[in-house]
Amino acid sequence: MATKKLSDRIRETLATAEADIAKMPDTHDGIDLKSHKRTALIQLQQSLNGVLMLEKLTA
Repeated sequence: MATKKLSDRIRETLATAEADIAKMPDTHDGIDLKSHKRTALIQLQQSLNGVLMLEKLTA
């Protein structure tokens, strides 16, 4: 059985996290959370990009 690359495992986690973030409310107690949700998704994607770069450089 082949070992999954770190980036593949992160992609799976990212997909789950994206679904969980989408389920979160856009507002809470009158506070707009849409920008925070968007920022969280961007940071997750940047983390994946960093791992992909590391894999590419160490291949």
